[in-house]
Amino acid sequence: MTKNPESFSKFVTLLTDENTIITFVPIHKSKKIQRGFDQAELLADHIATLGNKKPIKLLERTKQTQSQFELDKKERLSIANKAKRPVLGRFLL
Repeated sequence: MTKNPESFSKFVTLLTDENTIITFVPIHKSKKIQRGFDQAELLADHIATLGNKKPIKLLERTKQTQSQFELDKKERLSIANKAKRPVLGRFLL
């Protein structure tokens, strides 16, 4: 059972909304070749399936950056806050 049922309820509502787009931030091509998979893409695909949707690839990583696990919390949040912007009239998950 979830610790925050209100958040889960909001997530389910957004997941099934026709204006919701499920996307992901892909890993660099060389990292995907090394690993054999993209965990963000797999997660987006699984979440999309729950809402009877397909994830839409909106982004392409053009530069290989430092791995997130090598950064502290402050550095990760700084990168995340600079890397997003709203798409008017759509909900992104």
